Amino acid sequence: MVEELPTQFNEATNRTIELIDVLWLKGNSIVAAFEVECTTAIYSGLLRMSDLLALQPNLNINLAHPVLAYFARSAAVCRG
Repeated sequence: MVEELPTQFNEATNRTIELIDVLWLKGNSIVAAFEVECTTAIYSGLLRMSDLLALQPNLNINLAHPVLAYFARSAAVCRG
């Protein structure tokens, strides 16, 4: 766990990064990002990932499974 998030991005990107639930870092680089959805709408996590990529299109991060949901909500994620 780190004390501070990477700060090499512009202000809009930094605000988006602060809202993402889980970031995997290697040094100051974001290598993966995840949203854990249990109370908010599933699409809110997807929109945050979309915003991050729109703000930083050259970011090379793993978004293979960007939204993690509790088992009870997994059907909603799959339908999403």
